[in-house]
Amino acid sequence: MKRILLLCAVLILGWTVANAQETTPLSRWEAAANAYSEGEWQQALDLYQALEAEGFQSAELDYNMANCYYKLGGSLGASILHYERALKQNPRFEDAAFNLALAQQQTLDRIDQIPEFVLVKVLRNIRQFFSADAWARASLVLFALGLVCLLGLRYGRTLRLRKTAFVLSVILVLFAIFAGCFGFGAKQAALRDDQAVVMATVSSVKSSPSTSGNNLFVLHEGTKVGVLETLGKWMRIELADGRQGWIQTQEAEII
Repeated sequence: MKRILLLCAVLILGWTVANAQETTPLSRWEAAANAYSEGEWQQALDLYQALEAEGFQSAELDYNMANCYYKLGGSLGASILHYERALKQNPRFEDAAFNLALAQQQTLDRIDQIPEFVLVKVLRNIRQFFSADAWARASLVLFALGLVCLLGLRYGRTLRLRKTAFVLSVILVLFAIFAGCFGFGAKQAALRDDQAVVMATVSSVKSSPSTSGNNLFVLHEGTKVGVLETLGKWMRIELADGRQGWIQTQEAEII
């Protein structure tokens, strides 16, 4: 009798372990990838959404979800939203940027963007070259090297060596400060919640946060907007060309 109970316990334990292995995040990720490669885009999307519901976040996950939405069709806003989220986590995600440009070509709204100051664009491109964590590590390394050079200033045998050590320490500390600033900027960019994508097929932009407000203009699914403030069920948005107005929060989703 004891042997039978022991055998049953072993079988139950083996089944539990095997079932747990089948439902690991890695197995679901692989199953989603296989479903996508076989053209089962809805199945792949369901698996990716299950991972997202469990709290998993990554640029690759949002990118794959965006691809599924794009392939399924009829969800242009969701596709653009997830491409934007992928780029928010990894600004140098070239595949996501390329696919986002393709998806944006299908949007109905054509909005002229206000020209950006050249220096601002250059600084942003430099900031996006590394992640926030990479900039932080670089800042710490540069600062540590600057402190090491200060030892040369203290213990250098010649005046020339001490001067060189001083100059190098100043340069390294300055670069450490710059790297820290870029890291802080990259972190803030990743945490910002002032941009959204219109998810409604058609959204009427109002002059005030009320259904009785005047209709200023109309936006369509997939258009990216800036979020200036929220008031109850309304958000005040701004377009790239400077136009502003109010739309209902249910008609857009934060990136």
